[in-house]
Parts: sequence; C-alpha cells; structure tokens
Amino acid sequence: MAETNFQPSKEVNLVIGTESALGTNTAAGGTWNQYPVTDFSLEHPSVPLEVAATKSGKLVRGDWQAVHRPDTASYSVDVTFKGTTATIVMLMNALFETASTPYKLQGTYNPPNWKDAGSFSTQKTLLFENAGADSTNVDIVLESCVCTSMTLSQDIGTESGQLVAATTWWSGYQPQEIALATDSVTTDVGEPKSIFDLSTSTLNSEALQVMSWSITAARSVERVSYKDTTTFVPFGYAMSGDWEVTGELVVKRDVSISDLRSQMKGGAAVSLVLAESTAANFSITCGTVKIDNSKPDVGESFLTHTIPFQAFYDSSTAADAGDLFSLTIAN
Repeated sequence: MAETNFQPSKEVNLVIGTESALGTNTAAGGTWNQYPVTDFSLEHPSVPLEVAATKSGKLVRGDWQAVHRPDTASYSVDVTFKGTTATIVMLMNALFETASTPYKLQGTYNPPNWKDAGSFSTQKTLLFENAGADSTNVDIVLESCVCTSMTLSQDIGTESGQLVAATTWWSGYQPQEIALATDSVTTDVGEPKSIFDLSTSTLNSEALQVMSWSITAARSVERVSYKDTTTFVPFGYAMSGDWEVTGELVVKRDVSISDLRSQMKGGAAVSLVLAESTAANFSITCGTVKIDNSKPDVGESFLTHTIPFQAFYDSSTAADAGDLFSLTIAN
C-alpha cells in the first residue's frame, strides 16, 4: 500500500540563507531572509546516467554500458520574486557580486575565484521548507547557489504593473533532504516597484510610451571536476562563457518610432533609461544598446512596436570600464 503522507505545494516555503564558505550551507542560527516569492521549481538528490557505445554485432544495450556520473552533476532551480527594494538589492548582490547602489555590470567584470571551502558570501543557501519527501526530513536544502540569470520586467497588463524578477539559481553541490529549523527569519514586507511610477522611459533620448519592458542578464557557471570519490564535491565553480544582457520594449507606435528609424536600421548604439521621478528610488540605465530587428504589432485597439535590444559596454571608456547595466534602487 502506498504511503499516506503527501506534500501540499502551497505549504512549501522558501527562505534564503547567507553563506560564508562555498560548499557549506547556512546554519540554523545563521542569517536567513524570506522574500516575496510567487513561483519556484525544486531539485532532488540525483545524478545523470551515462551510457557507453554498444559494441559491434550487438543491437541491445547491456547494463555494463551504463554508469552514474556524480562528478558531472549540477542542479538548478527557477525562482520568481516580486520586485521589492530589499529583494532587488539581494539579487544584485547575488548576480553581479556588487554590494552598493548603483548596482552595475561593467566591461571590467571578473567573477569570484570560487573554491570549495573558500570564504565567499554572494552565493546563497536555498531552503525549501516542507518540500522533503520524507516525513521526518521535511526540507530540501540546496547550498552554494549562484544566481546565473535574472529577468526584470514590468507590464501594464500583468501583475498589476508590479516589478517581477525571474531568476535561475545553480549549484554544483547535491541537494540534501534534512530537517533544518531556522532560529529566526527576517521577512521582506516591502512593496514592489510599479510601472505606473515610471516618469522617464527613453531610448536615444526619445521619449517612449512603454507598455512593457524586460531586461535579462545571464551567464553560464560550471563545476570544476571533483575532489574525491566519496562525496564528489567540486573543486569549485568557474564561468564558462560571457555575460549576455538582452531586453525588449513594447511601446506605443507613434512618431517616436519614426525618429528611431536610423538606429533600427543599423545605426550607432544608443542609451536606454527607465526611471521614476526620483531616480534614486528606482532607475535602470543601459548606456550602450543596439536594437535587434524591431517589429510593429497589431494590438487590440492601437498599434504597438516591439524593440528587442542587446546591451554592451562602451569600448571607448578607459580600461573598458563602461557599464552594460546599471540599477539604482531605494525606498
């Protein structure tokens, strides 16, 4: 007979712990924060299976061909947050390893030298309370998670225009199913930023009526081999590719689109600015963007225009220190 215990998905609660060393999860008495999460995915302790080639003359596979590869295992989860000030500050620290506003990704970026047991604090422990499959070990702990992707977005037609942060978190350490009771948790009770509070939305200094916008910053991180054949923990992490910063604006189609026709046909890079009336409270600047094949759209009652773009650093800046992305947030 099947087990009688089950797991209501609405009772799963995500809290995020601040780590001090790569490969060691935040202790029960450590610093834990709960941010406004609207959606998430889960991982489970498992490893990939690799199957060797079948030898000549055989048309079926034998079990001797298959081997599990814990030395290559990695784990990722997707988490969607409401864009409050405290949440965005945490995400900027986790994504770009920057600790103060304005939070920037610059042409001079270098990742931390992530080494197992080394002292680092921008990676996080993700604790999914009440997600464990066992009736005693009720939690899933995913330690030393690096934020590898974040999409910030606002849309007048969804989520009441609130700022949304869709993120991906990656770890080279196997998830644990244990009971981890935190001593205390600080809860973020702030309100998300709203698209209706934007007072500036310009591309090449051209004022646009923005219906929605999104910006994605993404990178690839991989584990570095394995230290032993007991735990198969990695020697550390390394970035395996460069940053890619892309985005999209959906705007009312009017004379402003005509004024941008040169940039849309392959002209010079332009600057994108999204800001509230008090820019210190919320503003995003991508100083060097190039438009990527924009198209008009037939809306329900009026025409709109979709403007995809990619952001770059300005190579004319000293020591390639130009900003791809800069965000200021407070209150």
